[in-house]
Amino acid sequence: MKRAVMISKQLGWSDVYTTRLLFFVLGCFAVVSVYLLGNSLFRSQRVGVFAALTFLGFFGFAQEIARGPYHKIPMVLFGVLSLFLTSQRRWFLAGLCGSLSFLLWQPTAIFPLVTLFLAAMQPRERRSMVIVRTLAGILLPLVAVGAYFHYHGAFHRLLDGSILFHIFYGDRPERSLLEHFLEPMEGASEGYPTMIPAILIGLVMVVYTILLRWVRHRSFRAILAKDAFGPILLSFPALILWSLLDFQNRKDFFVLLPYVAIGFGSFLDLAVRRIGRLEGAALPRGTQRFLTVGLCISLVALAVANEALGPMDTRREEFDQQRQAATEIEDRFGNDAKLVSIGTPELLVLQHRTNPTPYGFISRGIANHIDANTPGGFEGWVRELESYNPDVIAVEGRGSTRNRELMNWVNSSYREERIGPWTLYVRNSIEE
Repeated sequence: MKRAVMISKQLGWSDVYTTRLLFFVLGCFAVVSVYLLGNSLFRSQRVGVFAALTFLGFFGFAQEIARGPYHKIPMVLFGVLSLFLTSQRRWFLAGLCGSLSFLLWQPTAIFPLVTLFLAAMQPRERRSMVIVRTLAGILLPLVAVGAYFHYHGAFHRLLDGSILFHIFYGDRPERSLLEHFLEPMEGASEGYPTMIPAILIGLVMVVYTILLRWVRHRSFRAILAKDAFGPILLSFPALILWSLLDFQNRKDFFVLLPYVAIGFGSFLDLAVRRIGRLEGAALPRGTQRFLTVGLCISLVALAVANEALGPMDTRREEFDQQRQAATEIEDRFGNDAKLVSIGTPELLVLQHRTNPTPYGFISRGIANHIDANTPGGFEGWVRELESYNPDVIAVEGRGSTRNRELMNWVNSSYREERIGPWTLYVRNSIEE
């Protein structure tokens, strides 16, 4: 995202639209990577095409591509590339992509771990070199990012925000065993209602293919050492288990979509071959480049079709309202006004501001983190905001108990106003 903003400044473009364009391109590459994975695993370009076309049908994913920057879009891209490159035994690049996926979303640590495990399963004469290449790929992004944050004195914040927070303060409501099982299904139904048959068939086909490869090799070790399906055999059960233990919302299903796509793609390929008695799966030379371009065009067409259904028009209207409101707020209170945002990051982005507090949202987990890491706990944090003496406070999501504690102070010193889509609280000493 930061790179997109830098590019926009160099070209004189809108930073918002440049960032959206970058993530749209990453989404296009994610679809192409699914084609490459299906082609590699089944040695069939037809399966790759079917898998990519299936992936295009996941409107929930396509909406996030069109909506703007969202970290799980490149996470899917790098995760799929890690699986693809591991199946190709390209160890350095596989480790690199898996590490990038992990940096974007920590549960995908399974991808670099799978690559490293499979590297250790290679024949003894080249095992050491393969492991070294894999570790080099994994460590390169980790060391680079760690060094960057250390240089700016923020390495502990990186570690705290990416790993420790989820371990010690994560918001995990109590659920029964049945609720843990139904949560991913409800997320899939909410995000991809028209694709439920494809999702179920795709998951069944992945399991079926794993069992088929097991019967063929008659050895777990042989699958891992020789079969391109080895990365799927290791990563798929781990991600299913994670989904049953800690599934948050429909967007957490993104990581399973490539598996569903290749599974359903293999099902369609099997159906075509059975119906038409077709043998072989090779397409004419040069077709891969054509398919790559065609898939990108298809994704653009899908986004346009998605827009025709209404949501994109609504989002464009909302963005225009937000931009007008941000300009009105800046004109009224000036560039030097002290602004605090709780739950309204859009306002900060549109005004190119930095929040004076690192806590831009207040969930139960974040409230627990504030309690544990701020002198005086949550009340101490509120007193810190009070001492900052902001001119304007933008607050959304005021229903929780901790947010009500925050609002007790806000209501005592600020008056409520509505500007565009945001509820603002203006310090009483500022004239209307």
